[in-house]
Amino acid sequence: MTTRLFFALSFLALIIWSHGCQNSTESIVQQPQGLIGSWGWVESGGGELGLRTPESEGYTENWRFDPDSTFYEYRNDTLVYQGTYEIRQDRVGPWMLDTADVLAIRFYDRYWQWAVRFSGKDTLILTLLAFDAGYSKFVRKK
Repeated sequence: MTTRLFFALSFLALIIWSHGCQNSTESIVQQPQGLIGSWGWVESGGGELGLRTPESEGYTENWRFDPDSTFYEYRNDTLVYQGTYEIRQDRVGPWMLDTADVLAIRFYDRYWQWAVRFSGKDTLILTLLAFDAGYSKFVRKK
């Protein structure tokens, strides 16, 4: 009886674990027009590092997204990274509070993906699709 219970619970745990590993059903989508342009970093938070701002870190950071899916990252007005990106509709979970559809950005030569959302038309919030779910907030540069 104990052996059967052990195997039944092990099988159930395996099913739950394998479902948890299927955290993504992606499809490439057209990028939102609101993303195109230059964005100035305002703050980052979450994770282990706490709240960080340009003032606390001693540098400014600007990100630029072009319509041809080219991305530029500037630190103190010096180009530090250039690459390409894609926007995906992604279903994530269950490591987040709930499984949900999100608009995600993936930089081709970087491992991480970020959930993309806007607060109004001039604030971009990128949330890391990872367990600790850190975020970065940007405002549109005029």
